[in-house]
Amino acid sequence: MKRRVLWLFGIFAASACAYAPEAPTGLTAEDEEALRAIVAEWNAAWATNDKEAAVALYTDDYMEARATAVRGREAALEVYRASSSTYSSSEGTVLRIEGSGDVAHVFVEFTAEMTNAAGEPRIQRGHTLWTARKQASGEWLFSGAGFAASTQQVPSN
Repeated sequence: MKRRVLWLFGIFAASACAYAPEAPTGLTAEDEEALRAIVAEWNAAWATNDKEAAVALYTDDYMEARATAVRGREAALEVYRASSSTYSSSEGTVLRIEGSGDVAHVFVEFTAEMTNAAGEPRIQRGHTLWTARKQASGEWLFSGAGFAASTQQVPSN
C-alpha cells in the first residue's frame, strides 16, 4: 500500500512539474503581438482619460461584467463617462494569452493611479480577463471583460 501511494505521489509530482504556464495557444505570433498591442493601446487611452479611444477598441456587442452588466460599446462609454474618477496612469502586464482562430482570452494584471470625486489620490490594482475577437479586417477588438480590483488610498509622506 505504501509503495502504491508513493508511486501515485510520484506521478502527480511529475505531472505538476510538466505543467507549462506558457503552453501553445493555437494563435499565431502575429495574433499574440496584436493582442498585446491592443492591451497597451487601451492602457494608454485609460491613462489619459480618453474614454472614446478606449471603447473604440470594443466590438459593438461588447459585454462587461459589473454589478449591472454593461452591454454594447455605447453603454460602456456611458458608464465610463459617468465615473467621477480621473486616471493619471494605467499599466497592464499580459500574464497569459489563450485562444484559437478568431477568439482569444487575454489575462492582464494592472495598476492604475487615479483621483476620486473628493480629489483624493488612489491606486487601483487588479486583474482583467479580456475576451477578444478577430474581425473580418484582421483587427482584434475586445468583445468582453471581467475584472477584479482593489483601490487603496495613496499614503501621505
